[in-house]
Amino acid sequence: DMLICVGTGWKIYETELRARCGNGPIEFIPDRYPHARDVLALAQRDFAGGLAVPADEAQPVYLRNKVTG
Repeated sequence: DMLICVGTGWKIYETELRARCGNGPIEFIPDRYPHARDVLALAQRDFAGGLAVPADEAQPVYLRNKVTG
């Protein structure tokens, strides 16, 4: 499976992010951004796979703490 990576974070943190993604093929599209419908598709897949948690147990995952332009 190819990992498709979007957003400006890859311009700045590419080395660090690639190290976390393993050795599989990666396509980098820096000028594209995720949309809510894309996140929904991922959430539906995970929910169907039993990966849901109760709302009070949900935790955000931050890949970076500095937003860049």
